[in-house]
Amino acid sequence: MRILVTGGAGFIGSAVVRHIVHNTTDTVLNIDKLTYAGNLDSLASVEAHPRYAFAQLDIRQRTDMERLFAEQQPDAVMHLAAESHVDRSIDGPDDFIQTNIVGTYTLLEAARMLAGPAAGAAQGFSVSPYFDRRSLRRSGAGRVISGDHGLCAQLAVFGLESRQ
Repeated sequence: MRILVTGGAGFIGSAVVRHIVHNTTDTVLNIDKLTYAGNLDSLASVEAHPRYAFAQLDIRQRTDMERLFAEQQPDAVMHLAAESHVDRSIDGPDDFIQTNIVGTYTLLEAARMLAGPAAGAAQGFSVSPYFDRRSLRRSGAGRVISGDHGLCAQLAVFGLESRQ
């Protein structure tokens, strides 16, 4: 299986990437913008692995994402790229909206274009599996949830498949 992981240089993303490469036969394409949270040093154990590739890209750039999906033909997407630090959401909410909502929408559109009219081909799209009722009160949580609502709308309308 070819798995596209966004945010794969972040704390959680790098752990996911390492786990997939070390414990499965799947191939990982790691997409990360390498902002303050990205750290390629955390991927040293997989950087030369033949089933691992890295691309420094911004998920908000639609043409890049559409090209990437067309070239790589991922079987699954694990969308872990997100702005999540509360202090940063207060200082710069635009980055949160652009990444967590617009970026998620951009990925969904690229997956939908890949899936074509039959849809269902873009599997495993996970936006924010790590939130609970308490996190709804945190600044920035609404922006992540907006991404989830976008995912739900795309699933319902275009029939993409999601597994969380």
